[in-house]
This record gives sequence, structure tokens and C-alpha cells, in this order.
Amino acid sequence: MNLRRTLADALAAALPAYRVMGYATELDAVTRPTVLLWVSLIEPFETFGLDYLKVTFELWVVIGSQDPERANDDADDALTDVLTALQPLDYVDWTSAERGVLFDAHHGYRITAQAVAQIGA
Repeated sequence: MNLRRTLADALAAALPAYRVMGYATELDAVTRPTVLLWVSLIEPFETFGLDYLKVTFELWVVIGSQDPERANDDADDALTDVLTALQPLDYVDWTSAERGVLFDAHHGYRITAQAVAQIGA
């Protein structure tokens, strides 16, 4: 199972008005709310046995607004949408969301999420 692709597909289905990208990439312009996600850390997860991994994802939800007041409101709304889309997914748990600017250009939130995967499944 490719958890990154599975998560990207689930978010794309739950957020049809959003652009969902299952990889990190520099963005020229953000014309609609955009989610970028990638695996940032893989660790052994021996609680379930030696063939399990704890996979940490970094997700960024970014918006196109540049006006600071509107950017804050739009980023908050986008964060709510993404957290709502993550909530029913029983294989992944988000652990934190931090306000930031991706690539010094795009306002949004950095969300950290984790999942457990079996090697080879």
C-alpha cells in the first residue's frame, strides 16, 4: 500500500474544489486552495511487530490570498476543510497544524499527520 498516494487520493475526493498534489513542489501561483503532501519521516513501529512502520506526513494547505487579513481568514477556512477531510480517515491521525508561509510565498498551514503501515502491504 502506498500510503502517500492513498492519502492524496482520499483528500482529492473529499476536497473537489482543491488542488491536491502528493509531492513537494515549488508553486508558481495558487489559483485555488492547494494541498501538498509528502512523507517526511519513516520509523520502525515495533508495537505492532517488526514489519510495521510509523509514517509521518507533512501536508501544506496553501491559499492564493496575499492581503494579510484575507490570507488569515482564507487559510483558517482551508485548514478547517482539510481537517474535516482527514477526520473520517481511520488510517491517519493529524498531530499538529502550524500557521506559516510555504516557500516564502504562499500563506497557509503546515499539518503533521501520522499513519502506521505494514512493510510490503
